[in-house]
Amino acid sequence: MEHCIEITLAGRKYPATYQGETIGVWRVPECDRWLKANAGAVGDDMLVTTRNGQPAMRSAIGSLAARTVEENEKVSPRWTKWECRRDGVR
Repeated sequence: MEHCIEITLAGRKYPATYQGETIGVWRVPECDRWLKANAGAVGDDMLVTTRNGQPAMRSAIGSLAARTVEENEKVSPRWTKWECRRDGVR
C-alpha cells in the first residue's frame, strides 16, 4: 500500500498532512512512525512525501522507521540510526 504525506517547510519545522488532515509538526519528520501507529501501515508499505505537490522522497516505511535525521552545529543534515531514549524521545 502507498501512503502519501504532504510536507511543507515552516522555519525549521515541518508541518505534515495526510489525507487532508494535519498530523503533526516536527523538526525531523516522524511520518513513518505516525503511519504505523495511526494508519495501520506496515513495514513494506511505501511512504511518499511531497513538497508543493512534487514528489520529494519515496521509501519503505520499515526502512525509514529505523532512521532519523541528525543535524547540529557540527553536522549538516544526515541519516542516522533512530534510537529511543529512556524518556521515549530521540
